[in-house]
Amino acid sequence: MLLGLAVATQHGVRRSLYVGGGVLIAFSIFAIVSLSGIGVLVLAEPRILMLLQWFGIFYLAWLGTQALLRFKAATSDQSLSNAVRSAEKSSSFFRHGFLMSLSNMNAVLFFSAIFPQFIDASAPITPQVTLLYCTFCVCWLVAFLSYAVVGAIIRRYVHGASATRWLHLLSGTVYFAAAGMLGLRR
Repeated sequence: MLLGLAVATQHGVRRSLYVGGGVLIAFSIFAIVSLSGIGVLVLAEPRILMLLQWFGIFYLAWLGTQALLRFKAATSDQSLSNAVRSAEKSSSFFRHGFLMSLSNMNAVLFFSAIFPQFIDASAPITPQVTLLYCTFCVCWLVAFLSYAVVGAIIRRYVHGASATRWLHLLSGTVYFAAAGMLGLRR
């Protein structure tokens, strides 16, 4: 959600939708893994969880480093304009959403713990799972779009190079904080 907010603030709602698409694809993978029973095996194997956790830590730290480098590089309107233009040409928003979500094992826990409670074993499974997942997607999309709209509102008020520069600093700090929190999580 925070990545979608940051992208909407810096690049607009349309770019944040690419992030949302990446997140939904990762969540779809987690839903399939969890509902197929493989999620229980993944959760039972601590090395897989640790590997995914470290992947998430390094990826968040990389995103934080990139944001701090943009903060440092954006000392003039010209360099800021070039940085924004090159970011908007990039199709990496989808990839960022996908990779960040793929490193979040909370999604496996969510789908493994919550979905089975709403499934009636005596009824056909496929329609139930489809309805549950579609309901989840709609609720998630409403929440994600809410964050993107907040980002768009912030974007309207943040026009200057100085303000955008400080948004890069804030984004980098949030990414590093998230990496630290993920690293301290047991």
